[in-house]
Amino acid sequence: MRYYGLKHKEQIEKYTYFYAYSRAKLLSLLPGKKGKFQKQYFDYVFKNYHNLDKHDNSIPQNKMFNLYFVTISDLIRREDIHKLQSGVKYLLKNRTSNRFLTAPNGLEELCKKIDQMDSTLLCWYETTDCGIFEFQNHPLEKSIDYFTLKICNINSGYLSLQFNIYLSELKMKELNSLISCNYKDKRGFAVQSLTKKSNASGAYKNYSITHYNDNYLKADKIYEFISKIEWEFLQELSHYFPLVLHNKEILPPRIEVYRTDIDYHDNNEFFWESIGISAYQGQFIDKRHKMFFSNNRSGRYDATLSNNRLIYIFKDDDIEVGQLRSIKDHVYSHINEYANDYFLFKFLDILSIETGKVVIKYKHNLDKIKLKQNHLKGLVTCSHHLNL
Repeated sequence: MRYYGLKHKEQIEKYTYFYAYSRAKLLSLLPGKKGKFQKQYFDYVFKNYHNLDKHDNSIPQNKMFNLYFVTISDLIRREDIHKLQSGVKYLLKNRTSNRFLTAPNGLEELCKKIDQMDSTLLCWYETTDCGIFEFQNHPLEKSIDYFTLKICNINSGYLSLQFNIYLSELKMKELNSLISCNYKDKRGFAVQSLTKKSNASGAYKNYSITHYNDNYLKADKIYEFISKIEWEFLQELSHYFPLVLHNKEILPPRIEVYRTDIDYHDNNEFFWESIGISAYQGQFIDKRHKMFFSNNRSGRYDATLSNNRLIYIFKDDDIEVGQLRSIKDHVYSHINEYANDYFLFKFLDILSIETGKVVIKYKHNLDKIKLKQNHLKGLVTCSHHLNL
């Protein structure tokens, strides 16, 4: 499903709300007491709703909170290593950026390193940097300024592709506008409900309007904004790389790296919630860096679903750290060194959930097959699909 189902979800919410609105409007036109009650209901829910949430979730005055880059990782099966090498060759020949001074990579040498990313060999590579790339004269040029690619060794069955993505000026402006605003939802969301029958026992299906926390709804918007760009990016690269998670319509894990000058100790609870985090949560990497392994979304999303998103925030005051030029250099080095370790936990979480789904589906299929001679073909077919 396109955009991991996010746009489809938005369309369903829009049409469901329109149906609930139209239905309530028609019922409000009925004569008599029933029509009077329905008109009062319609006016209260759709016309005169007052948002009692007066909290301000905009960015604190004279402060900044900007996305630095996004790190995304997806898996590649080892049996697809030749397709991986072909994809790397395509990027090097067609998408290498000429805006940066980097050491040139030889195709044969790079492919040899990929072949040797196997810990069972005497001489092997844990990671391989492939270069800096951009989508010049391509529709994605409007969304992505440039990106880097690194190949990482995961285990005997998988390698991973790790991308650092830097958004274009246009998309950064849109995202900053969303982050900075005081987001308020005035419409609400239509949800199914049951209404008691007036003259008989039982109930009938109806729709009611629910309103979620504005802070969490703003966090939803930020999450969806970046997720759509991630889908477009990986959809393009899926033409050249056999991406395991993306090709199964699973949102691959990512780390969103933000820079800010906001102090965690200041009272900005509603702003932090609108980003998708709670300031008192997270793990300090050091006194300026903090990683959030869990983040908040509104009731629009199933709480039991895995959230494949990590948020890394660092306080940027341009102070030199050691021999590095700035805090940003220190952050880049940290992500470059440890991102693969963070992603390993997310991969385990994702694969365990998806394996559980496959086992349950396989069990249901087995239950439908009677173990008789004329049904053995169905059993073999079911086993074949599971192995795939």
